[in-house]
Amino acid sequence: MGLIIDCYTKKYAVFSGRARRKEFWLFMLFLTLALYIPQVILTEYMLLQMADTSTSSDSFSDETGFVMFVGYGIWFLFIIFSLAPAISVSVRRLHDVNKSGWWYWISLVPLINLIMIFFYAQKGTAGVNRFGPDPLGES
Repeated sequence: MGLIIDCYTKKYAVFSGRARRKEFWLFMLFLTLALYIPQVILTEYMLLQMADTSTSSDSFSDETGFVMFVGYGIWFLFIIFSLAPAISVSVRRLHDVNKSGWWYWISLVPLINLIMIFFYAQKGTAGVNRFGPDPLGES
């Protein structure tokens, strides 16, 4: 959990240095769950409200609209807040395999972005490389 907290605090928008596989994959797992679980809950809530109102002529109640507005608002703010750490940990992971951070832009191209999984899963360069010391402390 400390690695994830560090991505949001000490390394919030740090694009220099290197990130080991554990840091990258734990952060991505956390981010995926943190985005997916609220989405499922909000969608389920909306569907339950739709089922309750399907027999009446009323649409969503004001309460339902408020809950959806606040829920999706917080969810959207979390996405915005998480962009910098997600990109920075990706760039630092690329640095660990001795690739420039500019390779990150490939991840925005559909299908071709699958190449990035290879780089993210690859063992990092042992010892010092042009982006800094080995995050595992190996030489």
